[in-house]
Amino acid sequence: MHYCIKGTLFDTKRGYPVLHKINKLVAVYGELYQVDKAGLHLLDELEGYTI
Repeated sequence: MHYCIKGTLFDTKRGYPVLHKINKLVAVYGELYQVDKAGLHLLDELEGYTI
């Protein structure tokens, strides 16, 4: 599903962006996904994220 939110994207230099919603002057477009716990675990593995 396509999604739009007002904010600013910043590069974390860690391989993923963060969204800062205080500056609401810029429209940021992306995709919105709904995942269950199993899907979230698979995404974490894909991106190399560990706790």
